[in-house]
Amino acid sequence: TGRDELNALIGDMQSLFGEVADKTTVKTAIVLQTTDDESDFYIWSNATAWDCNGIGALIDKNDDGTAKTGTFFGTTWDGGAVPNYSHYITVDLGTEIALNELSIDYTTRNSTHANQRPTAIKVLGSNDKEGEYAEITTLSEGMPVGQNQKWEMTSTVALDNYYRYIRFAPATEVGYFNMSDFNFYAHSAV
Repeated sequence: TGRDELNALIGDMQSLFGEVADKTTVKTAIVLQTTDDESDFYIWSNATAWDCNGIGALIDKNDDGTAKTGTFFGTTWDGGAVPNYSHYITVDLGTEIALNELSIDYTTRNSTHANQRPTAIKVLGSNDKEGEYAEITTLSEGMPVGQNQKWEMTSTVALDNYYRYIRFAPATEVGYFNMSDFNFYAHSAV
């Protein structure tokens, strides 16, 4: 009967939901590096400013693993405002890999340059370093407005493709940006 079929369907759905609920997601910090552009997890920018501490300032840590907020990375500012999303940082994963999901966190610079804090960040992916990048999503929820503030994603970004390069392109009031810390995480179901 129709009632029996409906009950069977409900039972199947409950089993499926139970299987999904039993899955656990593991968040793994990816240790980024700036010294070897031929090795995995290399991070770089297309527009590093001459007067900042360089891209390495995004990943330097105190002995206890917390962000060093006295150093910072910034993109080129001395030519005036630039179009939003034209300055970026890119992570080379080393090979095309299937990340199920990713997330980031960052800390704003310890300065009063509020117009250089991201108001949104486009996340893009590619398998060609110099080629086209596909837009994956734009992050904009709850971006910090103060100095020396940490921002963490409240959810993850699901990836629908294999990518070698993941790019983060912020929007600010002036197009160029700065940060004192940046962390990248892979999420996978187990």
